Amino acid sequence: MTRGKMIALLGAALLVIGVLFVVIRPEGAGEPPTEAAPLPEPALETAEAPETEGIDGGDQGQAAEAPPEFDLDVDMALAEETLSELAEDTVQKAEREVEKTEILGTIEDYHRVEDEVYASVEKYDDVKDRMKEAAAAQLDARAIALEDTPALLEAAREELDIFWEAGGLASAAAYENGYLARAMVELALEGGADNFELLSMQREAISSTVPLYFAGYQVNENASSVLWPILEKQRELIISGKVPLSSEAMLAMYDWTSEARTESAVAGWEWMVENADACGWSKMTPALERGLQVARAGGGFGTNLYAWPAQSREEHLKILATFSRGLPSQKGSREYREKAIRVWEKYDELSHGDE
Repeated sequence: MTRGKMIALLGAALLVIGVLFVVIRPEGAGEPPTEAAPLPEPALETAEAPETEGIDGGDQGQAAEAPPEFDLDVDMALAEETLSELAEDTVQKAEREVEKTEILGTIEDYHRVEDEVYASVEKYDDVKDRMKEAAAAQLDARAIALEDTPALLEAAREELDIFWEAGGLASAAAYENGYLARAMVELALEGGADNFELLSMQREAISSTVPLYFAGYQVNENASSVLWPILEKQRELIISGKVPLSSEAMLAMYDWTSEARTESAVAGWEWMVENADACGWSKMTPALERGLQVARAGGGFGTNLYAWPAQSREEHLKILATFSRGLPSQKGSREYREKAIRVWEKYDELSHGDE
């Protein structure tokens, strides 16, 4: 399976899973299920024939035990209760499927609006030189040297925050700020291409201003081709030991794995399972092990890395639509970073649905 096809499949799955993520499990509720629970099945008992001696044996005439007595009223009541539970469970599943369809339809409407704006604006490559000039001027005005990574990252993040506050992909005016953030980082990377933090911000800026797929889950090949070299570079830095084991390393590896071809993704899942504890992702281990299992079987798997504690259905749908078309690690707006639940920190407290 190609990376592009993987994105489309994961994108559809993540939107649905995200709706289920915001339900916090009560304390003491036990481990969350990673797969859908099977329908209850009525127990069937089988009776074995009584053993008898052979023809030459001594006691071939032993009497068989009397069959158990049945209370017809009790058995009928139990059968009716089981059938009722089965029917209720079937209805609930049907209702969930209808709800998922409605949710995906609403999100697709949001995406169509964003896609119309995205199609109308100049793309980064068309204005790259102008944006780099503007970025250099702004950094000079703020006395921020290209070698001052912390200050430069803060300046780039401020531009991305303006991008989101102005409307993100749905606002033509917002792209200028998103492109400016990317240009700042790329200027700095010209003098140090191995800077993991700068690469992470570059990844964030591109993921914010270029949707990975369009409405209807049509893959944006341009996004994949631009992001893949960055993801590959960060993976090389991680594997070579040049990047400390941390949550940021896990986020980068998760992004690489989500974009990798199926046969290659196994290596990403293996690394994440092996390093989950050291990177502070121990609670996420069940999902990572599930991802590895599915990848080894030739399939694709993904789960949200952030969950939004929405106060209303409308708010939740808008958040899902706004932040669902970037890489899994995308940190989003200032408000999103402050309020969104980091799933790897509270995986054991969340309800995961049919993950």
